[in-house]
Amino acid sequence: MVDWNALYKESRTGWDLSGPHPCLPDLVALAEGHVPGVLPSSEKLKSVLVPGCGYGHAADFFSKLGYSVVAVDLSELAIEQATKKYGGPNCKFIAGDFFAADFLKGKFDLVYDRAMYCALDADRRAAYFKKCTDLLKPNGSFLSILFHEIDPQLVENGPPFEADFAALLADAGGLDMSLIFRQDVAGSGPKAILRESLVGFLK
Repeated sequence: MVDWNALYKESRTGWDLSGPHPCLPDLVALAEGHVPGVLPSSEKLKSVLVPGCGYGHAADFFSKLGYSVVAVDLSELAIEQATKKYGGPNCKFIAGDFFAADFLKGKFDLVYDRAMYCALDADRRAAYFKKCTDLLKPNGSFLSILFHEIDPQLVENGPPFEADFAALLADAGGLDMSLIFRQDVAGSGPKAILRESLVGFLK
């Protein structure tokens, strides 16, 4: 079991980009292009859930777009730093186990995942995806930036782990989640991440 708090305490956070992922605006634009109305407007506030939020850069990105944000991480230290830097009335950070997240109330228009899916062992991914799906409103979207190809010489045993896209599609089909787009891009994060996939699913 990974001690995430210890990793943050020791600054062993190679996945952190010191800001939102550079492809995050493209991911949101892809979603809006396929499902108009993903973005919030003056007429309708939208909510987003960010599991495994780390230092909260993505949560802040969505908050600045006008979303009401709830972001969760297992590391109390990460949440403390995220709250100090980005916390506000529309950007709430919670320390806790996402799998036991009974503290999450209501449903969300959007769930955004970057590194949490690929941080999990393969046998926990289906449960994670189901949890995300259960927390979506009808017609809600699951957006993710997946690690499509990882350099095995730099990351031998993980985490992170490469995404198994076939398994994700199978999980989605069992949950009546439809793939709306996938776009493969060059890795924009740590050197170990060679290729990434921008993906969107609709409930």
